[in-house]
Amino acid sequence: MTHLRLLLLTVALGLAWPLAPAEISAQPNKTAKERLKERRERIKERREANPGRSDRKDLLHERRSATRERREDLKERREEKQKLNAEERAAYRERLRAYREQRKARRERSRSERMERREAIKDACAKGKAENTAQAQQLMSAERAIHLKRLAQIDRLEVVALEEDKKNLLERAARLRTQELKRHTARMERINAVCADGAPTNPAETR
Repeated sequence: MTHLRLLLLTVALGLAWPLAPAEISAQPNKTAKERLKERRERIKERREANPGRSDRKDLLHERRSATRERREDLKERREEKQKLNAEERAAYRERLRAYREQRKARRERSRSERMERREAIKDACAKGKAENTAQAQQLMSAERAIHLKRLAQIDRLEVVALEEDKKNLLERAARLRTQELKRHTARMERINAVCADGAPTNPAETR
């Protein structure tokens, strides 16, 4: 049984040996160190035969150096920008504070000027109202005199109509009295409209 196993193992190794890698089949007795050394020599030969690989390595190194320099430059610019931003923010806060103080002063000045204008307007209104009141009183006195004179004339007309027993004249006197009362009331309202604080409206005076 043991001999049979050895025979089968020998046959299997004999069949598998041609399928092994060329390096192992060609040099089955070399150690791992020797194979590694030979591999490094082949890599070195390929590099010497293809110098572009070393150029690409140098180019990659240059690119990395340039990238590093750009990063450092960008970092410096960021620091400078932050410093400038801090200075600009401080200057902006100072300008804002000055602007707020000026605005406050302008508001106070505008408020005082507005109060002065209001006081001046009040004084002018009071003076104007006094003048309008005096004028309205004069107009009212003149209107009362005219009204009383016309009422006296209408009364005299009624007396004559009654003495002579003239109905037409009596009706005319009544119409004239109504017209005079309307005219006097409208005139007094217009006079009172001249000044709100003028004399109150007087009713039409009749006998």
